[in-house]
Amino acid sequence: PGCVSNTSGSMDWLQRNFGIFSVFAELQELQLLNPDFSSKESLSLLTPTQLAQLTLTSGPLNDTDDIKLVFKRLEEGDAFKNVDEFLTQLTAKEEIPDIHPAVRDVMMNQTFNIISLQFPEFETMDWIAWFEVKLIPILPSFNEVMLTIATSNVNCTNYQVIVNGMDSAFPEMTQNRREGIARVLLKYLRKSVHLINEPACRQDIHDDNDWLAINLGSYSKYTTYSDLKDFNISGVAVLDSLSPNQKAELILDPSTGALENETLVKNIFHQLAGISKGRAAQ
Repeated sequence: PGCVSNTSGSMDWLQRNFGIFSVFAELQELQLLNPDFSSKESLSLLTPTQLAQLTLTSGPLNDTDDIKLVFKRLEEGDAFKNVDEFLTQLTAKEEIPDIHPAVRDVMMNQTFNIISLQFPEFETMDWIAWFEVKLIPILPSFNEVMLTIATSNVNCTNYQVIVNGMDSAFPEMTQNRREGIARVLLKYLRKSVHLINEPACRQDIHDDNDWLAINLGSYSKYTTYSDLKDFNISGVAVLDSLSPNQKAELILDPSTGALENETLVKNIFHQLAGISKGRAAQ
């Protein structure tokens, strides 16, 4: 079947039966025509789209050695174009692929090494395409070194796009990584404090809660209350967004007058009690 008998392996079969037209075939079609077709043996002939199909169906998402082979192939030729096509196919469906953390780390490292070279040329639509779509499955492996490089020369609009993407990765991140990301975001905001509150940077910001969500996202909980005060954020206004530690700082801060405000203190303790009950129920 599939004219297999006169060939000496999957690569030979692919070249003899498809030649240069193999790039137009779906991986599943090749496997259907030749049940013994070895994708790994034929990696050098597969397109980035076919490599993504292989990654989603044949195990590389759980095997660091396999994913390294995939990226070795992607690095041949125009690596940026190849990774772009690969991740576009990988994220074509709404469901986010379930990737083993160690494999995800490899994918993110390899991808970053390739795409970061293009960051100086990125426009807003590029940042959106990468950080809100293509990188989503592997973004939980984005680390503070990568974020420092990514935010080193971006304007506030593109910074806020990056924050939005990073926010989607927050649930899958380790606590240490969240803390590292928060440090980098704070560093950027402090460096850009003279710009971050200009009208161009506040287009969707109507209050302090919006400011936190857009400029720090979920990582705001990994800052201190003192950090937030540096940006003229009202702790009382963003009370629901504060972490327990930040709320404790707020109560003890003489400038807030919280200790003289019985209603505020009760509100904070009710919130803290609710958090404790929620944890106990888990």
